[in-house]
Amino acid sequence: MPISKRLGVYIAMIHGNGIRPVMPLSSSLRGVALDRLTYTDAAAASYEQAMARISAAGTASPATDPFHGKVASKPSLIDISDAIHSAKPYDQIQISKNYVGLSISWPVVFSTVNHSAGRDVWYVIFASPDKHFLSVYAEIEIEKYPKLKIVDSGHPSWIEGRIESASISGVALEAHPEIILE
Repeated sequence: MPISKRLGVYIAMIHGNGIRPVMPLSSSLRGVALDRLTYTDAAAASYEQAMARISAAGTASPATDPFHGKVASKPSLIDISDAIHSAKPYDQIQISKNYVGLSISWPVVFSTVNHSAGRDVWYVIFASPDKHFLSVYAEIEIEKYPKLKIVDSGHPSWIEGRIESASISGVALEAHPEIILE
């Protein structure tokens, strides 16, 4: 279980009767799973006691992470849409071009999969989990992701790829992004 993710931006050490933040969690450590906490005194003799103190303090609670501690890249889908939307109409075209080629790694929710008539090409559409009417769209090899044939809309997912185009309503990724389904 990724303790570092549950603790937010701090790695904590048990000290006396409380939790003391020790150091900011650097971006290179985000998502790293820590199996044990470091203790500063003999009173916190077991991992279970440490977890009980953290839970009681409201700092963290154990949870499973279906995406293995992945951290969303910035800018987010919402950041891109908002930047384009807030620009003057003439500038929206240039601002959207600034995102082309950018590598992304985002949490999304499955929306639908479609087959292109006349071509043997499948497309997948994912929605933003945080804002309505924002989507991520990409060409995929359906054989690589057979689960897409049976999952329901709204299924938690993760997508990684490179932006091919961006607009107020979302982004299109270059063909064959990496997809993780919960």
